[in-house]
This record gives sequence, C-alpha cells and structure tokens, in this order.
Amino acid sequence: MKIRLSKEHGSVLMVALVIAGVVGLALLSYLSMTSSQNVMTARSQTWNSALPLVEAGIEEAMAHLTASPNDWGLHGWNGKTGFCYLRRDMGEGYYVITISNRTAPTIIAAGYVRAPFSTNYIARVVRVGLIMKPQIGPGLGAKSTIEMNGNKLSVDSFDSSDPLYSAADGGYASSKRKAGVVVATNLGITDAIDSGGADIFGHVATGPGGSVSTLKNGVVGDLAWHKTSSKGIEPGFTTEDADIPFPTIVAPVSGSSPPLDLLGNIVLGDGVYEIGSLTGNVIVTGKATLIVRTVFDIAGADAIHINTNGSLKIYNYAAKAVFGSGSYNYVGGGEAKYLRYFGMPGNTEITFKGNTSFVGVLYAPDADLITAGGGSGVNFCGASLTKSVSMNGSYAFHYDEELIKEAEDGYIIATWDEVSPTDAAGYQLVSW
Repeated sequence: MKIRLSKEHGSVLMVALVIAGVVGLALLSYLSMTSSQNVMTARSQTWNSALPLVEAGIEEAMAHLTASPNDWGLHGWNGKTGFCYLRRDMGEGYYVITISNRTAPTIIAAGYVRAPFSTNYIARVVRVGLIMKPQIGPGLGAKSTIEMNGNKLSVDSFDSSDPLYSAADGGYASSKRKAGVVVATNLGITDAIDSGGADIFGHVATGPGGSVSTLKNGVVGDLAWHKTSSKGIEPGFTTEDADIPFPTIVAPVSGSSPPLDLLGNIVLGDGVYEIGSLTGNVIVTGKATLIVRTVFDIAGADAIHINTNGSLKIYNYAAKAVFGSGSYNYVGGGEAKYLRYFGMPGNTEITFKGNTSFVGVLYAPDADLITAGGGSGVNFCGASLTKSVSMNGSYAFHYDEELIKEAEDGYIIATWDEVSPTDAAGYQLVSW
C-alpha cells in the first residue's frame, strides 16, 4: 500500500517546524539572557566584594602610620618615610596599598578580586587624604565667628613643660609669655574674626576669602611688634588657609554613680562615672571620666580639684555649661592635659564667668563659647575648639604649647575619592 501525503499534511508539518524553530530560538534567547544575567550578577557581586578589601587596606595603612610615624619602612612595608607600599593576600583576592606625602599623608588602596569565569581580576581603587587627629587645635579655634569685645583682652601662649616659658610651678607667667597662639576660624567671610581691642600675641587665620577686622585697635603679631606699640596686624601674621577638622566625639555609653564625701563634694577615682546634674565641687583622685546628662552649672571656689597623678575627662550632654568664678585644675599651677571637656552635639553654649582660673582643654563643635569679664585669676590656660567665640571685658586666654607635644598620635580621613584603576599609575599605585 502506498501512503500519500496530502498538501494539508505538508502544511501542518511546515507549521510545526516553524513553531518548533521559534520556540527553540526563544528558548535559546532565554538561556542566553539567563546566562548573561548570571554573569552580570556574579560580576556585580565580585565588584562589591572588592571594596571591603580596599577598606581593609586603608585601615592597615592608617594603623601603620600611627605605629611607625618616623619610619614607614617597618613591619613588612617596602620603602621609607615619604613613600612606602605593601601587598596583602586575602582569600581569593588581595589588596595593594601605597602611602605618600609626609606632611599630609595620602593613601592609595586597590582591592583585587578574581573575575567570574575568568583568570583576570576586577579592581577598585580609592585615594584617601589624611590629617592629624585634632586634639587641641591651633590654640583658640572655631567653625564660625570669633568676636573680641573689650579693650583689655589678651591672647598669648606659654609652655608649661619649659621653665623658660612658664612659672616655677609650670603655670602661666606674663613675664615669660610667648607669641605662639593661633586664633583661627574656618569661616571665609568679611570680618570672620573681629579682634576688637585685643592684644593677640601670635597669628590669626580665616577660611579662604575671609578677613580680620582691627577697627577697634586690635594688635596681632610677635613679641617685638607688641613691645614697640605697633597697631594692627604685623605683616605675615594673617592667612586665609584655616581648615580645622571637627571630628565626631566618641563618648562612653554610661557610667556608675559617683560617691560623695562628708562635705558633699563629688569624689572621682579611677573609672567612668555618670551624673544627671553637676552643680558642686569635684575632687579627682584617679584617672576619671564623668558623663553629665542634664545640668552643668558649677559653682564654688575650688570647683574642680585634680590631685597629683589624677586626670578628668568630662562628656557633657547638657544644653548649657556654666563655669562659675572658681578654680578648675589650677591648684599648684596645673597642667591642661589633665582636664579635658567634650561638649556633645546637644551642648550649644558654654559660659565662663569672671575671675575663673580654668586650666584644661575645651572641645565642643556645636557650642558657642562666651567669656565674661575677666578680673582676677588666670582666666583660661590651655586650648579651645568650639562653634564660635565671644570674648568680653578683660578676659585672658593663654594657649599652653605643651599640649601639642602631648597630642594623641594618629590620623583621620579628610578626603575619600574612588578613582579608575587605569588612572592608578598617576597616583603612585604599585603594579603587581
């Protein structure tokens, strides 16, 4: 028997073949798209995984700078101070770090992770600029305006660690003053600093485009400039390059309740303490930290007394802080490094009343510093960094240059820029 295919059967077969072809093409396209998507997903994951390597490299570089500030070519690093590099393998990837520029270190960190389904590597590169950790600033510093209202204001420096520039007990002596203070603001506007009638023994600085007003007979310059009764700013003693860093304060979370003595004075030994309201005298016998939550208004002749070998760090959360007419770490001359005040973000105002003798370091990035009167006492010995400054009457500010010798080593990140790996050679990135 012969089987014959009709035209209808042939048409059905042709349609079936076409449909099969279309389905096959669609399936192939889908599989291809799925494969591409998988590759792209894998590549994206690899791209993201390169950044933790970069961050690890930056952290290692910063730790190395802190541990070996004078010789960068130690602990497995290649090179010397001024430029050094290191490679570190981690799992399926590695990172390469270079450090350059002694005065303002620059880190170039590249993280390499093997590309999916390939023997090549995907790279991400970040360039980081560093600055030294700010501990005491330039002397008297601010983010915003600095106003000196009064005709007997005095701002100068001394060195409590050098008997040539301090009293016998290490305290301030006007006969041994120096002209090493810098009065500086980051603000870059007209009259960013109003020197009023103040005698500033040192330099003044504003942000780019800023200016200093001396219309009220303010005098700025070195000792000789003041000695000759010169007026205004000595040539070369003002700049427009102020760029003071104000990093976030890292404070303890909580502390224990401090004990009181028979007279009601707060007594702080070694440890971290916490109090809601601080209004009375404080006696420090050890290395203490005090957290103040709601009220900071100290009164009393011997407001903060720090014994030999003692020190105090204050973290104030109260909106206002008032330092009454009393002595703060001043008995026996005192050293500013042993009393450090940190104003937390909620602390927006700090007032020093007349007749104070405060010896310490003030750091309050969100607070306006207001000094009133002056009168007896040394007023303020140490260093200050705040949001703004308003000095009045005959107040005196004495910057202790010993603080710069005692500053904590280390750096903070000022700039962070991701750059193309192809441009890495321009940033002294070592090729591997």
